[in-house]
Amino acid sequence: MKRIHLIYGVLACLMLPLSPVAAQTGLQAALEEIERNNTFLQAARDAGEAENVANRTGLNLPDPEIGFAHSWYTKGSNLREKEFSVTQELDWAVITGQRKRVSRQKNELVALQYVQERNAVRLAALEELIGLVYANGWLQELKVRQSDARELADAYEAMLEQGSTNVVEVNRARLNLVTVTAEVARAEADREETLSRIKALNGGKSLTQSVEGYGLSALPSDFEAWRAAAESVNPQLQYVRQTAELSERELKMARTEYIPNIAVGYAMEQSPEEGKHGVTLGLRIPLWQDRNKVKQGKAALVAAQSEAADAYVQFMSEVEACYERAQALRRVADDCSRNFAMLDTRNLLHDALMAGQINVLDYVTELGQYYQAREQVLSAERDYQLAYIRLQSYVWN
Repeated sequence: MKRIHLIYGVLACLMLPLSPVAAQTGLQAALEEIERNNTFLQAARDAGEAENVANRTGLNLPDPEIGFAHSWYTKGSNLREKEFSVTQELDWAVITGQRKRVSRQKNELVALQYVQERNAVRLAALEELIGLVYANGWLQELKVRQSDARELADAYEAMLEQGSTNVVEVNRARLNLVTVTAEVARAEADREETLSRIKALNGGKSLTQSVEGYGLSALPSDFEAWRAAAESVNPQLQYVRQTAELSERELKMARTEYIPNIAVGYAMEQSPEEGKHGVTLGLRIPLWQDRNKVKQGKAALVAAQSEAADAYVQFMSEVEACYERAQALRRVADDCSRNFAMLDTRNLLHDALMAGQINVLDYVTELGQYYQAREQVLSAERDYQLAYIRLQSYVWN
């Protein structure tokens, strides 16, 4: 019981950042909209329902066989004979409930398969939404820079008319405006491309929810406890484990097929002189048709168990690598933000330019370095969010 409380406690701590904070920024609402409209998931749900129906087919006993014969003698005789029979074959896999248990577990695998497909769509959607937040932030920065560049160009043109500057400085200011405007256009094109990919994920519909930020994304403090909890809920691990369990059940069912099936029935014969009726009993002896089913079942079980063991090893190593990457990117993002806040010299550069202490070339060069640093901050935060979402995807169920 303590282990169960630990698992739910750790998962609750991890899932908390995405729910309330993401709802504030629109990230969660946008993700839910994509899940509703995604055509791949709609097709997966329909296919899963069809497979569920197929898995529930054949769970009953074979259909009974009914026979009837009406015969008469030759050579002018008017004597007639009638025969009637009903036979029901008994399937041990149905009678013992093994076939129904196999069917139920197959449907559980169908559900787990859909969870994995849904999680893949969720991960792709969140990656695109995170890219959209980055694109919005970077475009906003560039537009501020474009506005400043336009004001600078206008100011130097006015100064040229007053004779307080020269054509070289004016051309530098104009060239700076042209360069920044081109960067804005490229950033807008990148943003539109991201929106197009989100639209495709959203079933061809434009996203109605606005996404304004990432929200709080804190890594689990106790990684080993988190990994132990994630191991118990990860749908991929659940799928391979249940596949091994299904192979074991199918092997048991295959062994029952070596038991001779009994067919019971009722038969009646009637002629003008006399009639008779009684119970019939028959056996279907499995000599040739199913001779390799048990052997096949054993091989399938060994393969499924090997796949489950490999999936566990891969899961443990992937989760650890993902956590370490997220930790490293968190440090990078924090360092970039902290250093950037201390080294913001835009106002000083502007004052120095207006005072004539530096020329336009020095101003543009220094300001370009500032925006390169700003882009590094935004990229570091985006990369951390991508790593965090990938880590979190291991516990979606």
